[in-house]
Amino acid sequence: MLLPIEQTLTALSEAIQTLKNSDTSTAVASAEQSVGLALGLLIAREQRGPQAVLAQFHSLEKALDSIADELAQLGGRDGSLDALRARLAASSRLTDLHALETAWRSCLQELEALVAVGIRDQRLNAAQHERLSRILVQWESADLQSQMSGASADADDANSQVIDGPRLEIYLRDRFKEPDLRVTSFRPLPGGFGKQTYLFAVQGRDLSGDFVLRRDPIRSFIDNDCHLVSVEFQVIRAVHALGFPAPEAVWCDTEHALLPGGDFMVMRRAPGSAAGSVFSAQSAVPADLSKTLAQILARLHALPPVKELASLKGSINSNLSQLTIAECTRQYLEEWLTLYRATPHLPSAAVLSIFGWLLEHIPQSSGHPSLLHGDIGFHNFLFHGEEGSDKRELSVVLDWEFAHVGDPAEDLAYVRNTLGTALDWPTFLADYRAAGGTEVSDERIRFFEVWGHLRNAAAANLATAQLVDGATRELKMVLLPHLYIPMFLRAAQAAIDRPLV
Repeated sequence: MLLPIEQTLTALSEAIQTLKNSDTSTAVASAEQSVGLALGLLIAREQRGPQAVLAQFHSLEKALDSIADELAQLGGRDGSLDALRARLAASSRLTDLHALETAWRSCLQELEALVAVGIRDQRLNAAQHERLSRILVQWESADLQSQMSGASADADDANSQVIDGPRLEIYLRDRFKEPDLRVTSFRPLPGGFGKQTYLFAVQGRDLSGDFVLRRDPIRSFIDNDCHLVSVEFQVIRAVHALGFPAPEAVWCDTEHALLPGGDFMVMRRAPGSAAGSVFSAQSAVPADLSKTLAQILARLHALPPVKELASLKGSINSNLSQLTIAECTRQYLEEWLTLYRATPHLPSAAVLSIFGWLLEHIPQSSGHPSLLHGDIGFHNFLFHGEEGSDKRELSVVLDWEFAHVGDPAEDLAYVRNTLGTALDWPTFLADYRAAGGTEVSDERIRFFEVWGHLRNAAAANLATAQLVDGATRELKMVLLPHLYIPMFLRAAQAAIDRPLV
């Protein structure tokens, strides 16, 4: 079992207590789904015992045999490949389950280190690297999913740092010096693996209406792009001031003794309803919604460099627009890889291998980088009007935590990843160009399809490590390595294997 048993049991116990006092939900990453999977993992571990881990060692040995030539070039010089094989052989003679699982994690770390050397020293040619990536993705995805045999997967947010209506009311009365202010409704939004989101309504003299509160986790596992609300807040305000349909961000609080926990921002709640899921479209996307998506992307990518963001660090700094697109892309990927390697994570040779493929295949293109949303799609749009109506209009574009400066093809590829065949792709691209968007090659789209899936896999890995380290007790994190990471890895490899048009 990849996840340590102690942390999983602790999170399970806390989620079960939360379940006793919560309504059921079918949201993605809900408590029901998390409890079902965690129980399945524990049951499978108890039923299968040491033999299951021994089977994992055998599976890894077979995978290593199939890429023996590539691995020999990576680790043949310094003996690291021989050391890994020796550890595998020694570990397969263990009988204690806990010792086997500990040895298994050590073997994964050694394999990751072996692949990391190959990326750094560029010891493989392109064909060898693609073969290495393909085999590792096939093996690692199958290994992760095999551990949840018999686990159920259905799905409400179990949160150990929850805000409730009475505590929020106390905070707001103090902030606005208004003892009669009232919070008239309050509701946490379930689902998701990052920020905590709450909807609330207020009646007061200086603050009145419907609002959204978005809060960082106590310990952010990703701090690049705009993952901290203190940065996302500035981006939202800047693009809103330019007339782009972003939320109206009211304030950001980084000192909040009355609401201990992560920093948060408050936005006015925009009218409308969502029109999709982050994972896929359930049916063909109507032509009017497809055109709206294309037009809003073209409008975003045409924004001039946002001078208010020039003082920010990292990938959101507007001065990056002075680089070439290829230079900006390389800098962004290297920033992500550095973050991933420096942050506690689960050993993953497949993730590193795909990072290596990306760094070797950065496409060239004319023009300069643009401001990107990074998580664009109907799951982050609110629309006015009834579903099916000809008068549905875009109200607001939500969730800017992945915003950064980069290649416009990245946003387009993310749309393709999330909507797939439900979107008439040629028509969508034609609408994008008609609205002012630039021509984008299939090579660039394919490249960022791979990146979009890898980014999701890497982020899910970092989030899971929070549970392993005890930094979070959110049980829904057990969903990531066994449901989502294999899905993202396989999708990335499928994009690599897709022939260019």
